[in-house]
Amino acid sequence: MRNKNAGFTLMEVIAAMAIAAILAAIAIPSYRSFILRNDRALAKRALTELVGRQEALFLRQRSYAQNFTDLVGTANSTATRVFLNRSGTYTANSTDAAVVYQLDFTVANAAAFTLTATAINSQAADTACPALAVTSTGLKTPATGDCWER
Repeated sequence: MRNKNAGFTLMEVIAAMAIAAILAAIAIPSYRSFILRNDRALAKRALTELVGRQEALFLRQRSYAQNFTDLVGTANSTATRVFLNRSGTYTANSTDAAVVYQLDFTVANAAAFTLTATAINSQAADTACPALAVTSTGLKTPATGDCWER
C-alpha cells in the first residue's frame, strides 16, 4: 500500500532554500574576489612581459620603444594606450566587455619608460589595486599591500 503523504513538507523546502541562500551568500563574494585576483595576475603578467620585450628591444637598438606598436603590434603606430582582454590579448579599443585593463605607455626619454595598467570595466571593482605600474628601473607600484605579491 502506498503512502498518500509522500513528498516534502513546506518546512523542509524552506530549510533547503535557506541553506542554499547561505551557501550562495558565502560563495558568490569569494568567487568575485577570485576573478578580481585572477584578472590582476593577468595584468601583472602582461606588464612583466612588456618590460621583457622593452629590455630585449633596448639590447638590440640601445633605446626603448616609444609606443606599443613595437611591443604588441597594434595597428596605430603612435599608440601609447592599448587595452587588455580577459583572454590576455591586446586590443585598440575598450568597447569589448572582456576588456579588464587599460595599459598606458609613458616614455620619459629613449632610456626610460613607465607602463601602467589601470583597472576598467568589471575589474574597476578591484579597489585594493586599481592601478599597477612598473618602470624601466624595475620599480613596481603600488609598493604597499599585496598587489604585486599575490
